[in-house]
Amino acid sequence: MGNLFVWLAIVGILVIIGVGIWCLRSCEGKLRTCLFWDTVVFLAALAFHFGGNLALGFFGLAWRNLPGRILPTVLLGSSLTWILLALCCFLPQTDEIGWVNQGIVTLFAAVAFLIVLWMGLFIVGFRYSKEERIVRHQGRTFVEECDSFPNESYTYFEYYGPLVRGSKGFYGSGHYGNLTGSEEWLIDS
Repeated sequence: MGNLFVWLAIVGILVIIGVGIWCLRSCEGKLRTCLFWDTVVFLAALAFHFGGNLALGFFGLAWRNLPGRILPTVLLGSSLTWILLALCCFLPQTDEIGWVNQGIVTLFAAVAFLIVLWMGLFIVGFRYSKEERIVRHQGRTFVEECDSFPNESYTYFEYYGPLVRGSKGFYGSGHYGNLTGSEEWLIDS
């Protein structure tokens, strides 16, 4: 049963991509314009997210939590909007397509919508849910991320600005870790 669901999801996503491309080529009016701009937003966010990860990785950097939350959220929102806009463009074409094809496409679109929604919310909700803050220790600035619950442990990354941090972290236990040094930790609010 699980294998059938995976194949249904893959076919559903491919069908809705095909329907969306067909709508971009043959539909007219506001729906086509909205579908076009939604495609532009999706592709830009996709390139910025994955291209940014790749480029930052070359320099030993990674996204901080804010861009790490915003970009997947934009991808999720534009994907769901794209599915709905493609359906709204496709379904009124009753004479050209036929009601059987409309029913099949609607079924696959519903499966694709549910898969994108479920997986997207899972990724957005759990992947970037770490709490972070900026701390200073011995003249250096770090990004502190809380890694676990209920026994909290922390990972510290070099601070490189409001959008990026170092990709290699080091660990500490308890608040501010157990790093050596007599200086107090200073918290930047």
